[in-house]
Amino acid sequence: MKQCQTCQSPHVEEIDKMILKKTEIKEIVRYLKGRYPDEVIPTYDSIKRHARLHVKELMKRAIDYNKEKDAIIRKEIKDSILAAQILRGNLEKLSKMLADTWEKIEEPKARKEIGTLIWRANQTVEILLKFADKIEGVKMTQDDILERLLYCIADFPPEYIEKLKDRWEKYGK
Repeated sequence: MKQCQTCQSPHVEEIDKMILKKTEIKEIVRYLKGRYPDEVIPTYDSIKRHARLHVKELMKRAIDYNKEKDAIIRKEIKDSILAAQILRGNLEKLSKMLADTWEKIEEPKARKEIGTLIWRANQTVEILLKFADKIEGVKMTQDDILERLLYCIADFPPEYIEKLKDRWEKYGK
């Protein structure tokens, strides 16, 4: 089986970085010829094939991995919010019970200690509410939307995908 000419190149990392930056293949070849005039560099077709079969496949796997990781993180966040909501409810009950006890106690030192506990419980409830509001307010970025869109059209011809990416970047500029 023939090995990928670009994968065997000593400049493969440099080529991959340019591919990931969406540098056109002809620009990559021109750059390599200028930078390494005395060396054998991968051909245009080799770099194009490498980009399609190796780099983009690696990117797809990385995107899939990030999607899985994102799903796990979102589940953990939802679980944490649920736990925080339960804790908030328990703290509110505790605060009410302490307030009721505070009314019945006449000793100043005990009243002060219970008052401090009520204050701490209320502070914790406020922190939990801020925490839940910040996390539930997380919105999708444009990059997230583009990533989903590219995933949905992955079976389209490559020229359509490239045209979509190009239009996506030019939109709004």
